[in-house]
Amino acid sequence: MARKTEPIVLDTDSAVPPAIRKARQRSAPAIALICICALVLLIGVAMIAGKSKPGRVPQHARVEAKAAIARGQLRIGMTADQCIRMLGQPARIERISGSKNEQWTYKAQEGPVILHFESGVLRSF
Repeated sequence: MARKTEPIVLDTDSAVPPAIRKARQRSAPAIALICICALVLLIGVAMIAGKSKPGRVPQHARVEAKAAIARGQLRIGMTADQCIRMLGQPARIERISGSKNEQWTYKAQEGPVILHFESGVLRSF
């Protein structure tokens, strides 16, 4: 027995059959959603990969910090212990609530010297 087939009718504006055009219209949002999910996943992985473990100082920063201590110089990336060994105990330590940040104040003849720490690592002075 022969199967009955329907002719494919093309629009005058398009060479794409209507059935295929409808399928494309239905799949376009799904493709967009997949692309957005992939982008979010890539951004998330990049953000996680870019962060180091809190409190860990890279090896090169530790070596630089030791050399700076020997010269009597502060360097970004020094640990709190290294700063104490070099400068002694600060006159005041302020802990910023809700974070691992601290602000240390040393008294000097030229005025106060303020060190900013994040997770025990010197970030600015």
